Amino acid sequence: MLGLWCAAILILVFLYQRLSSPISKLPGPWYTKLTSLVIKYHEFSASRRVFIHQLHKRYGTIVRIAPNEVSFASLDAIREIYASGGSGYDKTEFYDLFRQFGIKLVAHF
Repeated sequence: MLGLWCAAILILVFLYQRLSSPISKLPGPWYTKLTSLVIKYHEFSASRRVFIHQLHKRYGTIVRIAPNEVSFASLDAIREIYASGGSGYDKTEFYDLFRQFGIKLVAHF
């Protein structure tokens, strides 16, 4: 019985954290508040770019794609996040691949 109560409390804490996150109010599919499995599926099936493009067409220039991940599709956002050196914005593990293989990201504005 104690295990059931512990599980219930853990689920409630999980839901509270996900639903009270500052980015939970951003537009996007409902499931992106709870899991990143869908975006990971699209990553591994090589359809992430198309999937995110479809989300932007539906929800606009700012879209939540996972509980802790947001995609921006505006020139101002691109300049702020990617062109400003040391912007302080956290990037996903994907960007570590560029460092690992010595590839430089170049953006021309």
